[in-house]
Amino acid sequence: IGNLNGVDMASRDQANRILLRRKISQTDAEVQTLRAKLKEQNDPNASGKHTESYASPKSLEWAKKRLADLKAVQETLDENDKKRQKDPDTPRRGLVYMDDSKKDDRVKVAISTGDVDRAKHVSTVIPGMDNVPSEDIKDHVRNAELVRKRAIKHAGCNPSEVATIAWMYDTPQGGQVVSSKYATKASHEIGSALEGMHASRHTNGIERAHTSLLGHSYGSTTAGKVAKMIRKGVLDDLVMYGSPGAGARDTREYNLDHGRPYVSGIKSDDAVKGKGTLNSKFGNNPMFMPGVKHLANNSERDRSFFIPWKMFDRHSEYLEEGTSSLEDISRVVTKVPVKGER
Repeated sequence: IGNLNGVDMASRDQANRILLRRKISQTDAEVQTLRAKLKEQNDPNASGKHTESYASPKSLEWAKKRLADLKAVQETLDENDKKRQKDPDTPRRGLVYMDDSKKDDRVKVAISTGDVDRAKHVSTVIPGMDNVPSEDIKDHVRNAELVRKRAIKHAGCNPSEVATIAWMYDTPQGGQVVSSKYATKASHEIGSALEGMHASRHTNGIERAHTSLLGHSYGSTTAGKVAKMIRKGVLDDLVMYGSPGAGARDTREYNLDHGRPYVSGIKSDDAVKGKGTLNSKFGNNPMFMPGVKHLANNSERDRSFFIPWKMFDRHSEYLEEGTSSLEDISRVVTKVPVKGER
């Protein structure tokens, strides 16, 4: 039931944690078996004990990547469990989605912070290209937690009222970024999960959460596509930052309830924003779409002249601590009035 939409997130977390330990053990054994098979295949004097079926170096490579991903997820959860032992007030992380079903793919995972089933405000944070769990899940979760921390601060609310989900989908790697298919595929997975969360709260008689979706870079295109396909009444606010494309041509394509789309775009040294609009499947540039409200964009750091080798230097600063972009993005999460672009 770990990924079954409509099941409460606490139950999904419990099931996925059990499954994660089992998957680590199974994948570790798979790696050892593949290594043994490859060794015997390359040894003319081998007994043939492990060569009933053919093993390829590629299959071993993917198994090792999946194992590294699974272990990184476990470490991210363990880190939080240890902190909670010392300080019970530390918000709990939950493994609300995990999929390692494809043997030639990275693990897809979503880790929550706070009580997604009961929080008044729930925000899902989606990263851009070149993100994989083994290298990036810890930082991605911490970014989402920083958004949560600032959102609570701006609203002056009880921490229990805010929860975030750090969602790591099958992000494009390298040259794959020119294709929008990764955004389209992930949008269905994420959208279905958010609809399931909404349905679960309704079934259990819990008030609907104010729900926001935050997407960086390629993840903003993914988020825009989620907002297009999700059914009305589930998602309120869409926030895109460093966006190559909005995943839509017109804001009227978004199924947003009680909220609106927002964008933050740094003026200097972020050459990614708007670039995907050369491919119609990425949608229009949200910086110039009517109906999209502009958030703070760290204008105090802008440079008036162009330096070619620095054109991407600021693309990843939107959620950095101390930036006006982080502050405004966090305000959206708890429905606090934003400062806007300056």
